[in-house]
Amino acid sequence: ERTSRSQRLTDAGQLFYQRAKDILALESLAVKEARDCELGERGTLRLGMTPSTAITLFDGILTRFSRLWPQIRYQLYEMNSAKLLQLLEAGAIDVAVVRTPCRFSAAMGPRFISGEQLVAAYRPDCFSFEKNKEIPLCELVKKPLMMIQRYEELITGACDRTGLVPDIKCVNIQIAVTLKLAQAGIGVAIVPLSTLAVSGDPLEYRMIDEP
Repeated sequence: ERTSRSQRLTDAGQLFYQRAKDILALESLAVKEARDCELGERGTLRLGMTPSTAITLFDGILTRFSRLWPQIRYQLYEMNSAKLLQLLEAGAIDVAVVRTPCRFSAAMGPRFISGEQLVAAYRPDCFSFEKNKEIPLCELVKKPLMMIQRYEELITGACDRTGLVPDIKCVNIQIAVTLKLAQAGIGVAIVPLSTLAVSGDPLEYRMIDEP
């Protein structure tokens, strides 16, 4: 609306002006979000991890990553390593944090975070080993052993090479279950050292003197 001295927006003009400002702001935001997504600074990360790594990962790698990239969202999948690798190969997840030993396909790009030694964890009122020493395999196989399926092949293979026969009490698919059985005094658990930090009831452990 114009006069000889001034001009002002009509109600319709005021509405159009505000909507135009909103559209331009959204256009700018859309460009930024697309750029951030392309650079990996925004979006959803579909992350698979084993139950035994889930808690320790939050205390370390994932915590630091989240601070660096606060706009990233997460879809988390907790399964055993074999199932996670199946999801990864099918494209259902972006990254799988698994424990070795496991089999990678040619399409996967494995990166190893760090090495970790297996330990024998046990209740000291149920089992005993010589204190402050690593356990040789010949001593370990005399105890009832508990482990997940992936470690059974490691243990039996090492025993076969030296003519030993292990006393395998229980084989399952989750390290958490193995630790619970050890806490109950049923046997000696063969587990990665880092899992003891989240095992609940304290267990004593000894390093296994075997490559």
